[in-house]
Amino acid sequence: MRKLSLKQLIIALMVLAMVIFMGVSVSIAQEATKISGKITAAYTDQKKVEVGDVEGHDISFSTSEGKNASIGDNLFMDGAQVINYSMGDLIKGNGRQHGYIKLTQESDGVICKWEHGVVTTFSAEGAPSITFEGTFSYIKGMGKFAGIKGEGTFKGTFISQTEYAVEWQAEYFLKGE
Repeated sequence: MRKLSLKQLIIALMVLAMVIFMGVSVSIAQEATKISGKITAAYTDQKKVEVGDVEGHDISFSTSEGKNASIGDNLFMDGAQVINYSMGDLIKGNGRQHGYIKLTQESDGVICKWEHGVVTTFSAEGAPSITFEGTFSYIKGMGKFAGIKGEGTFKGTFISQTEYAVEWQAEYFLKGE
């Protein structure tokens, strides 16, 4: 029986690790499921505090609730109840917000962490138009979505002072499949 030198053993282990890593990467990429949807929600609670350093600088915490509707072939959480918790730091309606959103449907659900930029513009008449765009990632899944991993993007706009609509798209896979 031939013995491997330490150098040959290290090279063999590195090649084996690369083969395993590449196989896992390909497997994960093949298991990703593309999904998209639209959320409409309304504020149920808003707290805003003026910082006082510059005009129009507010920090806020809000809760909103609504529904998710799937768009496309995959009916991911279609009709799910949505609860969104957001924290914002805006100057005259512009800045950053971040938070967590929970979609639940019976015993199934997901929780995502998100962040986005907010842009507020005003019409000639002074009416505000508020849009936002950002990213999210799945941090927890329940029921059939236990072990969910993935991320996505979204764009939204306010349709009234208290209601907004968001269109989103993502890819996910279930860890352990």
